[in-house]
Amino acid sequence: SMFRRCFPNTLDTMVGMMKDGRAYLIAGDIDFMWFRDSSVQVQPYITDQSLVLDETIVKVVEGTIHMQSFFIRYSPYGSSFRPNFRSNLPSDDGMTPFHISKARNVHVAMHNFGLDSLLYPL
Repeated sequence: SMFRRCFPNTLDTMVGMMKDGRAYLIAGDIDFMWFRDSSVQVQPYITDQSLVLDETIVKVVEGTIHMQSFFIRYSPYGSSFRPNFRSNLPSDDGMTPFHISKARNVHVAMHNFGLDSLLYPL
């Protein structure tokens, strides 16, 4: 009973579908997308054979692959990403000299490359 209520939670609260079909998955309290986190978030939906052909699951998985591919091509050494700047800019968004010196830009939120980052995309 609890599993049936909790399992769809990622799809309901952490996935944003873009107009072009890409899926933007946030990790929770920070609304950026990481390769490892987004891959691990959709993994249970891929491995459950009863869900593999579900239209919503297929769209989320394909959309995640497309978004991860976009970010990898854009900046393979980035560690967390965003589709664009947020409308209510916190201190970690922006294009000040400090942000530019850290290799941040409109899509790269953090540039703290981890060795495992490129091992996780779907």
